[in-house]
Amino acid sequence: MEKKQLNRWLKALEIAKCVFEEQGYFTDYLEEIEAHIKGGNENGTNDSRAGLQGTADKKVVPVSSNPHR
Repeated sequence: MEKKQLNRWLKALEIAKCVFEEQGYFTDYLEEIEAHIKGGNENGTNDSRAGLQGTADKKVVPVSSNPHR
């Protein structure tokens, strides 16, 4: 992934995290994506979707309704 595109994705994730937190949602999933994008860039891979299989079925749960937190 080229640097300009990487920075756009990271900025979008930063904005999404702010919105999620404001609305009372966990940001764990977004943080996983951010770590994957940063890790993929450091390893020289340019496929930002590699390694994210199985994460699409995760649900976004409001903080107030999750008893595990």
